[in-house]
Formats: sequence, structure tokens, C-alpha cells
Amino acid sequence: MLKLPDLDEQIDLCALTGRLDRTYRHKGTICPKVALDGHIAIQHSGYTLIDLDLEDAQEYLKEAFRLKGERTSIPPPNAKLHDEFVLPTEGPVPRVIKALWISAVIIYAKCFAEAKGRRVKLEKRVIPAHMRACHDKIIKYRNTIVAHAGEGNLESALPELVIGPRPEPFYWIKSNVKRVEFVDDRNERVTFQDLVKAVHKHVIEKREQHVRRLLEDVKKTPLDTWYARAILSPVNKIESA
Repeated sequence: MLKLPDLDEQIDLCALTGRLDRTYRHKGTICPKVALDGHIAIQHSGYTLIDLDLEDAQEYLKEAFRLKGERTSIPPPNAKLHDEFVLPTEGPVPRVIKALWISAVIIYAKCFAEAKGRRVKLEKRVIPAHMRACHDKIIKYRNTIVAHAGEGNLESALPELVIGPRPEPFYWIKSNVKRVEFVDDRNERVTFQDLVKAVHKHVIEKREQHVRRLLEDVKKTPLDTWYARAILSPVNKIESA
């Protein structure tokens, strides 16, 4: 990890427009800033956003399992799939668990999806070979029950005719709902949490590489040139007036 002197950061957000500005200080003195561009800067931006997504995914899963508590079932020996498909129940907590798990699936898969805005996306080849089956499973959940409606065999609601007992039978139409709400894979050899952690480590390393390359390029330009190009944030302008 690249070590730099401490820098204090002040964030100002306009609630009306969503505009966000950052002011930086070192030992109390405001630091000018220059917006960087070019290929390396764009790559760094993309990896930064992916880094934040994967950090969120880890926190969503951690909180979901905290709310869920210990696993209630033990997988059979030599089972190929150790996922525990959890039936939905009433009340706010199961819905929060579901929301956290689905959010983790969405935001993880987003890192591998087409990225016109970010111009950076992860490829499956960055995943360790022993974790790719877990990755494929998560992408399957994303494609069949999270981001698309009714695709595959993990979501269905087929009607069934239920016939009452003789001699006065009644008929009921009931929906046999099959809808995965949450998957507890903590007994798997490779868990969703393991996968996100490993991919996140790769992204942090890539981001650090881009930081070093940006600093190498920055040092090729004289300091006075950077000061001439530097901008002050709106907060800086007020304080320096």
C-alpha cells in the first residue's frame, strides 16, 4: 500500500443539486488540486468505483449474516452444493436480509458488466480458478432472479388445483411459489464472501498500481506548471478571499 502524508478532507454536498466538492488540507493549510485526465486517470477512476462497490457488497453480506444468525441446517456429506435456500417469512428482518443479499448480488455482478460510463470492468479471468464456480453461481442468481423476471428455474408461481376431501369437495387455486429470497452459503468450500474479498483484493492492487503510475507521470511536469493549472474549490475561494 502506497504511504503518503496525512491529508484532511472536507466534503461539501449541495442537497438541492447533488453537487459535491472536496477541500483538502495538510497541517491546516488548504491544498490546491488539479483534475487529471488521460488513460491512466480514467482507469484509476473505474477501479476506484469498483473498489467501493465491492466494499459495499462485503458490508451487505456481513450485515445479512449477522441478522440471519447461525445456519440452521448441516449439509449432507459429500454434497456438491451446500447452499441453504431460505424460505421467506413475515416481518421486517427477513426483508432486510433479502434486500442486503440481493444488493450484494447486484453490486458484485455490476463490476463485471459493460461499463460505458466507467470504461473499466472486471473480467472473469481475474478470479482465482477455484472460485470461478462460485462466481458463475452468483452471476446466475443475478441473471435469473435478481435482474430479470422469471428466467430459469429459480423463480416461478405455477397455479395448482387443490381439491377438498369427499363427500363435499371444494376447489382452491393456489400458487406454488418458488422464489429464492436469500442463499446462505456459509458451508460452501468457497463462499460468496470469500469471492468478494478475493476480487476486492485484486481491485485494490490494480488501483494502487494506477496511483503509482499517475504519480510517476505527475513528477515529469514542473511543480510551477501544476500550481498554474491548480483550481480552488468553492470553499477554498471563500476562505482565500
